[in-house]
Amino acid sequence: MTEYANNIYLDTNIFIYASASSDVIGEQCIRILTALAKGKITAVTSLITFDELFYKLNKLKGFEAAILFAENFLAMPNLVLAEVNGGIVTTSLATIKQYKLAPRDAIHVATALTHKAAAIVSDDRDFSKVAELNYLGIADFIKQLESH
Repeated sequence: MTEYANNIYLDTNIFIYASASSDVIGEQCIRILTALAKGKITAVTSLITFDELFYKLNKLKGFEAAILFAENFLAMPNLVLAEVNGGIVTTSLATIKQYKLAPRDAIHVATALTHKAAAIVSDDRDFSKVAELNYLGIADFIKQLESH
């Protein structure tokens, strides 16, 4: 198990790269989702991930591909899909003010903090600014995942 094997927060880009990139980063994200599906890790992500994922995949790969991956996303084992509620939005506004994050990134941060995620895994370095949250780049998380 990795140091952060339980309850990591997966940013939207993990799902996008896994479905739309044939580069190394796409392969790494597939390994992360495979570990999730096999129960080697547990994770949480916000329901806004669905919106971001579908929107991007529809643009990159078309409507049918976006539908297929959205269905797989919603059925992903060991993944908690966290609701966005008033408390999350209030926390996200404080995060926007403190760290100058974009609103959707702040919602991801607020969700990760609310659900006590051990770390957020992403290639978006903006998350590394948030002192209350452990940030792991995709490659760093893969190293931890594969070292155990």
